[in-house]
Amino acid sequence: MTRATIVWNPEFPDNTAEVNAMLAAVEQLGMKVEFVVNMKTVRVLGLALAQSVPLRADEVIEEGIA
Repeated sequence: MTRATIVWNPEFPDNTAEVNAMLAAVEQLGMKVEFVVNMKTVRVLGLALAQSVPLRADEVIEEGIA
């Protein structure tokens, strides 16, 4: 299984074009895309997420290494 991680960086908030290009390439290769949210990392970094973000995720990680 091949995995890639897309990380949001507040210094580059508008990376929509890059993310869309990566997702298009993945789709062309017939690969599956999963949306995973690591809530421990969100808390450690003090980030605020809309309540809908974890609800839309395929997997939510509550514990583990941040």
